[in-house]
Amino acid sequence: LLLIACAVFVSISCESAKDVLDVTIDPPKRKPIDTSRTGVNSFFVNPGFGSIVNQYSDIQNNLRLRYVRVLFAWTDAVQPSPSVEPNFGLYDEIVASAPAGVRLLVVVSHSPSWLSNPANWDNDNPRVTWVNRWLAKVVQRYRGNGKIEGYEVFNEPDVVTLASDTVLGLTD
Repeated sequence: LLLIACAVFVSISCESAKDVLDVTIDPPKRKPIDTSRTGVNSFFVNPGFGSIVNQYSDIQNNLRLRYVRVLFAWTDAVQPSPSVEPNFGLYDEIVASAPAGVRLLVVVSHSPSWLSNPANWDNDNPRVTWVNRWLAKVVQRYRGNGKIEGYEVFNEPDVVTLASDTVLGLTD
């Protein structure tokens, strides 16, 4: 009896699926993208996508977008040791090269390898150190810059991109 019930169910299911597949659905009508509210993530740190100026030109002139999300990563390349100040050269160029009318969302993230050593922490806390030595310096440096619309602190902090990021305990 169970076998007959299963066969009937399969038969009914197949007929229902056939009916669904026979229905013609009109695709949605295309609408223009509202570029006044749309942005793009940029990879200015990767020269394979072109120079900073060329990428901005493409974003503004071809895509016609005004919002650009950029990464300000605190890495060994930016600050190789706690005894030197961060090198903002690339980030200064990214901000300075933004054409008039373009607004930036700055993603402030990552940590240099030396932050893994507790001897380099402020108040015995790697997070306090991150805020004091990176976030605060970025915000202070670019304070009042009309090209920066806002800041995003980390993105997906539970995803480990750099091994040194684990010291912040964001993956727990």
